Amino acid sequence: MGAVAAWVQALRPLAQANLATPLICGAALAWQHHPGPPSTPVMLMIAAGLGFTALAQPCIVFLNDIHDADADADNHAPTPFSGGSRVLVEGKLSRRALQTATALCAGVFLSASALFGFFAHRPVTPAFALLTLALSWMYSAPPFRGSMGRAGLWLQAAGTGAVLPLLGGYLVTGELPSLPLGVVLTLVCLGGANHILTTLPDRAADLRVRKRTYAVRYGPVTARRHAVQIVLAVTICTPWVLQFSRPVGSVLLIGGCVGLCVSALSLLRRDDVEKPGSTLAFVIVMAAAIQVLQLGWALAASLG
Repeated sequence: MGAVAAWVQALRPLAQANLATPLICGAALAWQHHPGPPSTPVMLMIAAGLGFTALAQPCIVFLNDIHDADADADNHAPTPFSGGSRVLVEGKLSRRALQTATALCAGVFLSASALFGFFAHRPVTPAFALLTLALSWMYSAPPFRGSMGRAGLWLQAAGTGAVLPLLGGYLVTGELPSLPLGVVLTLVCLGGANHILTTLPDRAADLRVRKRTYAVRYGPVTARRHAVQIVLAVTICTPWVLQFSRPVGSVLLIGGCVGLCVSALSLLRRDDVEKPGSTLAFVIVMAAAIQVLQLGWALAASLG
């Protein structure tokens, strides 16, 4: 049981929300823009997309653990959202075991994507899988090590804000591009805001290992403010993203997200911004705002 628990810990189950939600949102918005015949197995395709994110997740988080082990070891205040899975730091798994598992998972991921693409008549699916692995490699591994500096934001924003939503849309519509460029840009912005949140709890440890993450470069107050500003700006775009349908739902969704952002603004005081409790509370509130916005869009779009 100890070994099973270690592998579950290494998988970082909470990370699935950052993968599955953008895919579901992209699928729903694409279906709104390109409605198909009633016989289209939309739910089956979305389930296949969730299988895609489930297979991609170990490749992403294992790579990050392997190549970020030094920074994780120097992080003495990890949170459920940052600091790695800790399996290497705590000696529960070896680096070699994670490397082997990463290679095996990548092979299964690519093979399953190719088989699904062939039998489901979605031949571009393997390309999405390759792109997902490439972005993950560039984010975590040398020589790029995007997570060490500015490139990390753009890589995560591209992966969770463009690749996954476009894949979700492609699966349910069979078309590329499956989403208007403007909608993709709003989702990319949310992916960027999500990245800022991940850099906040690790700021002190990242400073010690000379990372140049967003929170390190701009400081905790400015980084928090930027995250709130991005989410607020995207929230205001809700009627346009939903093609001005469901006005009552749009108003409720905007009100809920704005309320979360306003509550997060109360956590920007300089006197307590460095406190771990304040940082964790801010990350939880803003992560909730991003999730609520994406799932709200998905629900409103699916209701027509």
